[in-house]
Amino acid sequence: MKAKVGLAVLLIVGFFLTHCGSGESYRIEVVILEPADGDTLKGVIEIRAAVSGNDPVLRIDFFAQDSLGNDTLLGYDTNPPFVFDWDTRSFDDGLYRLYAIAYGRHIEARSDEIEVFVANNLGVTPPESVYLTAAGDGELVQVCWTSVDSAEGYILYFMATNDAVWNTIYVAQGADDTCYIHDPHGRTGFYRVTSYRGTAESRTSQIVSTIPVETDTITICDVNYDNVENYYSGYGWSRSDGSGQAYSMLFPDNASSIDFYFTNFLDDCNTQPFYFASPAFARTTTDSLIVREGAWRNNGIRWVERQFAMTVLPDTGYSDSFQVVPDAFYAVKTQDGYYGLIEVRDLNQDSGFVSIRTWFQKVHGLRLFQR
Repeated sequence: MKAKVGLAVLLIVGFFLTHCGSGESYRIEVVILEPADGDTLKGVIEIRAAVSGNDPVLRIDFFAQDSLGNDTLLGYDTNPPFVFDWDTRSFDDGLYRLYAIAYGRHIEARSDEIEVFVANNLGVTPPESVYLTAAGDGELVQVCWTSVDSAEGYILYFMATNDAVWNTIYVAQGADDTCYIHDPHGRTGFYRVTSYRGTAESRTSQIVSTIPVETDTITICDVNYDNVENYYSGYGWSRSDGSGQAYSMLFPDNASSIDFYFTNFLDDCNTQPFYFASPAFARTTTDSLIVREGAWRNNGIRWVERQFAMTVLPDTGYSDSFQVVPDAFYAVKTQDGYYGLIEVRDLNQDSGFVSIRTWFQKVHGLRLFQR
């Protein structure tokens, strides 16, 4: 009996020591409840924050960061609800990022930033829409936007792919100056426009991009195996969202969706070589026995060197078909003026299958594929 009591005491003491020696992990989470991200502010507004966690919060500081990255301490509160009245009239009109820092007994935490626009004086609004088209020979980008009656002009910004800085590329002098042709020197990226009047600048417009849309690996088959075991030989890109998808070549109703197909131009599916071919080309080859008449696209296809596949696609040298080899890139120039890119990930020439990854440039006529 004594042995059992001693064991019980030992277990209890062991748990107590482990618990006491483990320490405690502290956490604080702070979030700005008001104003909301994207709000336009004027006059005196209330900034409200909420906290959670297991470390008692002693104070919350409220900050505003201007477009140049300068941080200003607006004020603080030491008691919940954590609130501060910000007189925005003491700040210039423009974009600001608000955030809060909560200080606990042991740790501190910073909230996510929200973006607000202060508009006390002029109330300049941004363009409602921004749209992109190709210019020149397909290496330039024309950026256009809707006019704003209250604006004296506009500021066009560009942030290149893999960069984190918005650069001013054009300042328009006049409310009707609403287009600009940009030479990005082979780089894709993001564009946005603001309006200005005097020293006041509006919040940003919608952000638009020239970055090609990637579709991850899809396997397609030789046309002789089309529609067997859920494999298809056709492939095409959506003009609305840029995504790629496999389609059957057996149905003419798919003609408006297919940009190329996979074939060896024979009546089997295991004889080399294989080709990527224009959908319309099927009707002039032995594939016409399989592919019915339809409004198939007459697209061009060509092999491209890896360096061009990563920058600017060629504008010439396209043909009805091109032989497929492993680990290669192929450009597609569509009948309706778009460009796509194919990467061969895996080629099984014994059974007539190819796995591909693709990219599609949603900006009509643009040949930029840097990513």
